[in-house]
Amino acid sequence: MNIADRIRRNADRTGEIVNPVEGEWFVIKYVPDLFAGDSLSIGVGLINKVGIVSARFADDLSRLTCFYDDRVDLEDVRFVVDVLEEDMYGLHVDELTSRNYGPAIQLSEPSYTSGRSETDILDSLFLRAVPLAQPRPVLHDSIKRKSFERELTTRSRIGESLSDRYKDLSLKFTPQGDSYNIDQEDRLHKITLHFRNQGKAAGFVASALVNNIDKAELRILRGVETLRTLRHHVPEERCGLFVFRPGEVHGMPSQFLNKFDDILEELRWQIRPDKIDIRDSDSADLMADQIAEWYQAA
Repeated sequence: MNIADRIRRNADRTGEIVNPVEGEWFVIKYVPDLFAGDSLSIGVGLINKVGIVSARFADDLSRLTCFYDDRVDLEDVRFVVDVLEEDMYGLHVDELTSRNYGPAIQLSEPSYTSGRSETDILDSLFLRAVPLAQPRPVLHDSIKRKSFERELTTRSRIGESLSDRYKDLSLKFTPQGDSYNIDQEDRLHKITLHFRNQGKAAGFVASALVNNIDKAELRILRGVETLRTLRHHVPEERCGLFVFRPGEVHGMPSQFLNKFDDILEELRWQIRPDKIDIRDSDSADLMADQIAEWYQAA
């Protein structure tokens, strides 16, 4: 057994593998000044054993002003980070390598990593590789930013609800998504779905539980484009988009919720020609009920 194997198979006294989750990780860098050419790490990505990508990005980008003063627009950088976060999540590595994010975004070469879970791996590497993520002193009069759970956590809660009451369907439900190959002209396209009965029905679950309306819309549109691709190539398969929406129970202001309702209604109208069903709920149990009802009727 070589050194790498010993590291990967490192076990405690019980013989249990300490780091059972393996994959490859990479650093996501931003180049604020293309002429200077220097870059800053803004996030890390993880490619799991089946090739699915997840990523974590810095929430607080204000330290950029320490290096670039007013030469960098934090709102523009925040928008770029939001787009990257939404686009990378759930991608297959083949799609990631074909992406062109422009000269301002650089991805390092992937390297081996392992840990107890994908979340633990990302959190550990994030703190080591992203200086912008280092904790800052908390002022007593500062307002604590409201945080929301990750999409994978939301989908996992829906999966647990399905498992409690709809055993058969829960076996087809995958919170992180399963990857499928779709032949698109001369190019093989990979899509991610959260449950599917091939030839009959397929579903995508989008969590819009975020406090940024643009980011919420991006998450939903990612599901729309996925299902449009599937409908185009497998027209006989029924497609459903299930949106876990923000609500008053999450402490969101009425202005935000009204704007979200407008986006959702406009989207319903836009996707009517695509024959994509859309359901929404702010409860994991109710969402599980909607998925089961829709799936059984397919």
